[in-house]
Amino acid sequence: MSGGRTCALLSKEITEKSQNLRHMKGEELEGLSFEELTKLERQIEKGRIRIRQAKGDVLQKVISSLKRKEALLIDQNARLKEQTNSLSREHDSLPKPCRSSESMNNNGGVAESPRLDPMISDTSLRLSL
Repeated sequence: MSGGRTCALLSKEITEKSQNLRHMKGEELEGLSFEELTKLERQIEKGRIRIRQAKGDVLQKVISSLKRKEALLIDQNARLKEQTNSLSREHDSLPKPCRSSESMNNNGGVAESPRLDPMISDTSLRLSL
């Protein structure tokens, strides 16, 4: 087979495949017979079924992966809860610090902030006028 003939065959095949692709996309259907349209419809339906099957397979894999992750997170959550409970029990068993009665004042041990003398405030206000 010569190079020119091979090129012509490949060019013809590309043209046919391009035309077939346009038909599959629903383009340039005007010249097709009823039988050709029916054949095209069957091809598209078979493709749609394969696509749905592949989509379902991918979805099943995603669901399985998420279920595995959920189980891992549930286990991790249970371990963290146990650690939290254990630390809480340890904290509760520690002795409480003692407070001397001298360090406590009449507001439960909280130091009060100093209050300004109203006379000093009034004087400074009068001076600023």
